[in-house]
Amino acid sequence: MSAIAGSVYPVEETDPHGLYLKMGEGGGLETWVPMAPGMMKLIKFSEYKKINTKDHIIIESEEGMVALDGEREVPFNEKDRIRIQLSHDGPYVIDINGSLRSASKGGFFIEKDGNGLKKSKDYSFYNKI
Repeated sequence: MSAIAGSVYPVEETDPHGLYLKMGEGGGLETWVPMAPGMMKLIKFSEYKKINTKDHIIIESEEGMVALDGEREVPFNEKDRIRIQLSHDGPYVIDINGSLRSASKGGFFIEKDGNGLKKSKDYSFYNKI
């Protein structure tokens, strides 16, 4: 789901806003989305808009799926009343780029360098991350 929103209006983790995207076959908007390596799919949707942390979104659909972070999905039906609000008080996340950069600088991925030296088993550089 995050690939769909990202193809329309990319939002970074550090941005002070999010994106609301209303899906549906009846929508007049379309976007190409990378669904898997080498696989693109044309997705239809009816609306998108930037949302701020104080905005409340009322879901007016008889059934559907709320994608909270691109991974967790919550189904709902006509009996449910769904109101969502963006919050920046979510769980801690790993800085992937920073972690890879630190591991690389510390030699974690090096098994043998050009001088024939083997990697040290000392991983003390992790304390500096």
